[in-house]
Amino acid sequence: MWGGAAQHDRLPAPDAELAGAHPATLHAVACRAIRSWHPDLRALLAKAAVDETFFIRVRSSQRVPAWPASRVTLLGDAIHATSPARGSGANTALMDAANLCTALTGGSDVVEAIGGYEEEMRDYGFAAVKASRQAQTETSRRGNPLWL
Repeated sequence: MWGGAAQHDRLPAPDAELAGAHPATLHAVACRAIRSWHPDLRALLAKAAVDETFFIRVRSSQRVPAWPASRVTLLGDAIHATSPARGSGANTALMDAANLCTALTGGSDVVEAIGGYEEEMRDYGFAAVKASRQAQTETSRRGNPLWL
């Protein structure tokens, strides 16, 4: 499995065009983008299953205001989706699950427990989104754009 990432303004075509492109076209675009990279990385991409190549636009969540607690809640990407820039999305979702489990087994009213979980989750969850966004921006500033 392989993946390539770039700021949307550095892509060789608009998202809509890339989203509708044939897998072979996308694979060729990726090969051109890494043409100056180490031969081993170029060989890895060359051996990939071309027909399984696809385009996806990665987005991250915007912080949302608090809502009234209820018996329904959110965790992970359903509330605080992050870009893969820091690799923290799955860890944050696991933290959500552990914290929700702790809240629900703490003996208090279910809706009150969920409300407490949500209050904490919004803070650390959107802090993870912000850190991921900052990491992505810092990587882009290093002057090593994927698309030449």
